[in-house]
Amino acid sequence: MDVYVMVLQNDGSALAGAITAASVALADAGLEMYDLVVGASLRQFGNYTLLDPTEDEEFHSKQDAKEINNGNITVGLMPSMNQVSALMQNGQLEQHTASEAIKKCLETCQKVYSVVQHCLIESVRKKLDQQSLTSAST
Repeated sequence: MDVYVMVLQNDGSALAGAITAASVALADAGLEMYDLVVGASLRQFGNYTLLDPTEDEEFHSKQDAKEINNGNITVGLMPSMNQVSALMQNGQLEQHTASEAIKKCLETCQKVYSVVQHCLIESVRKKLDQQSLTSAST
């Protein structure tokens, strides 16, 4: 199965958002999946760390591009399986900094996961309510 995502407006962290949106769309459509995939992005420049960076923060940093610890990390996580399904890094990060950035992205994915689960549960409830109304009227 191929999933295509068209980004109509990029306010930053588009890949992380696309990963999460595609996963939620597949689950909402009723496809069997091992787990949802939740995405998170992080921008590191120098000593500054930004989770879910805006487009300006993500691509137009005022820091010198040659500086170490200047880069982006995007993680896709299947939280209930605790398995990373996507990992992308741009720029230069020291090993320790990259490791800490990945940990922060993983923590963010876990937090977003509970929100996504809640949204899917509400979607199923609405579908069941509509189905019961349709059955009752026939």
